[in-house]
Amino acid sequence: MHASDEPLSPEAQCPLAQEEWQHVRRTLCLTDRELEIVQNVFEGRQESNIATGLGISVHTVHTHLGRIYRKLGVRGLPGMLLKVFATHLASPQEPRAAAAPKSHAGIRREIEHRQVARIISAG
Repeated sequence: MHASDEPLSPEAQCPLAQEEWQHVRRTLCLTDRELEIVQNVFEGRQESNIATGLGISVHTVHTHLGRIYRKLGVRGLPGMLLKVFATHLASPQEPRAAAAPKSHAGIRREIEHRQVARIISAG
């Protein structure tokens, strides 16, 4: 996570469409609230900002994260992020309606994400 409370820049975020997030939620058996927490983490928000944004306590956010980690069989935030990326990358991808051409940075991120998914699959 970033040291600041600011979310990641749009270039650094994981830009999943809403239907892709719903696929991740269904595949990983996350509740709607757990998905909200995961989405906020992917946007680079710290627990305090997530709590404020969702109108819950930091303790509740921390509790949700612990349950998500257990549900996914991971030990912490990096494992959760990898599991969500792997789930997304393993899903059948249907082309988006008006997908914009990808930048070099976007293509590089996609390649990196696929490499992470292969590493997870092999391990």
